[in-house]
Amino acid sequence: MKRSITTALVVAVLAGLTAGCGSGGGQPSGGSQRASALTEEARSYARSVNLRTGDVPWLKTSSAYRERTTREERLWPAPASCYRGVPRTGEVDGILSERFARSFERFGKHGIVLLKGRTLEGVSSGVYLMKSAALAREDVSAAGTARARACLDHYETLESHLVLLEGEPLLDNASASALRFRVPGVAGYGLRVSATRARALGNGRRLPYALDIFGFAVGPVEVVLKAYGSPVPVSEARERTLLALLVKRAQALQH
Repeated sequence: MKRSITTALVVAVLAGLTAGCGSGGGQPSGGSQRASALTEEARSYARSVNLRTGDVPWLKTSSAYRERTTREERLWPAPASCYRGVPRTGEVDGILSERFARSFERFGKHGIVLLKGRTLEGVSSGVYLMKSAALAREDVSAAGTARARACLDHYETLESHLVLLEGEPLLDNASASALRFRVPGVAGYGLRVSATRARALGNGRRLPYALDIFGFAVGPVEVVLKAYGSPVPVSEARERTLLALLVKRAQALQH
């Protein structure tokens, strides 16, 4: 029976990583070189699925938020563990898209932020290669639970209070709720984190903020879409269009 391209890719990446282990000395072995090449193969696959500039021509990109692997990601380590329920040991590789937003501004000593301005809109996606289709399905299933929502409540509140702007947290009053997955006929989850922004980010007003997170699995691959908006959430129609695009790409590469 012919294996799907995603299953074959996961097997190849695992083989490369295994071959790269156990090499002695400070010189890279042939196995580690192969692992590097196979990671690039995984990156190429993810690029074929992930959002790119042409998908969101009304938004901008910034070199500060380039494409990165999950090993490089530091902004969302704890919250991601809430809606991705399988331990990282079940993940082979993960590639996150660039971040796309209406604007990228420097805000004092805190560097580039995406939260400043009266009207916000931004999106990004991620493609995660799991060790098996069963683990990918388990991850998606875990994200739809009350436990995942409670976890997001906790970490969003914790992280937003780490940096204060004029005495206020970046985001306050965070609360997570369930959303309907936007694409009919596809098993997936939806989550919304609602909060209010610091006055310094909203031109003197505490404006509402919503971060929507959607995820689904195709074989051993899990795909996640994030969309944030303020003072109103990203529209359902726009989220549905972007999710349908991700589903179409992931399903096409599965065959």
